[in-house]
Amino acid sequence: MENRFYIDRNRVYAGVIIFLFGAGLFLGGSPSLRHRLIARIVQLKQATKGYTNPPTVEAQVGQNPEPFPAQYEKPIVIPPKPALPMITISPQGVPQIVPPSSQAAAPQPPSLGQARPKRSIRIPTTIPGQSEPEAGAQPTPTTQPEQQASDTDASLEPVFRQGDVEREAYNLVLGKYTTVSGMVTGNNPALRFKTWAAAKREEDTYWVRLIFEQASDKSEVSYIWEVKVTAKQVTPLNYNARSLPKS
Repeated sequence: MENRFYIDRNRVYAGVIIFLFGAGLFLGGSPSLRHRLIARIVQLKQATKGYTNPPTVEAQVGQNPEPFPAQYEKPIVIPPKPALPMITISPQGVPQIVPPSSQAAAPQPPSLGQARPKRSIRIPTTIPGQSEPEAGAQPTPTTQPEQQASDTDASLEPVFRQGDVEREAYNLVLGKYTTVSGMVTGNNPALRFKTWAAAKREEDTYWVRLIFEQASDKSEVSYIWEVKVTAKQVTPLNYNARSLPKS
């Protein structure tokens, strides 16, 4: 019985040794397992001896008087701002786009270091082709430049009116936006419908404007859409029209 006990014990010890040897070969052959085992051993070693933080490196401000190397310097380049068009709102509530060229052409005031050039304006007393005024007669002022300027400004502004084609564009807006049709019939107590009109912008393009009056302060609110009659395409143009739901 004693011999059998020793034989069994030797077998167990031999099995443990073979297992440890095989595990060592397996861990040694796999790099990931080997690095993990080494890291665990280092952690256990630090845990037994106590962990100490590595010394920190401190540098005071102005401690290094040497200049920064020139080869590492990079110039700062500030890109110019792109010129974007401006959108202005006329007193009639119509948006207008001002191109960047018009903005750049605006006169700039002279700087403090520059002196204003002196200019003299000579106003003729008579217009070429007209006779001299008689003595004692009052000169009649001419309004031709003012009239031309007013005609030019009037041609740039869209002319809103109510016609057959304009009414068709207006009906397209009401058909596309059921919310607007409800506002026109009085579903929104905060707004009271006043009038509508449309302005022709291109051959088949119209701007349809609906004007409502706010019940709180009696101020007018404009809603403008761009309508292509043939294509039956309706696009909101100003902020008030874009803020409305389509259905």
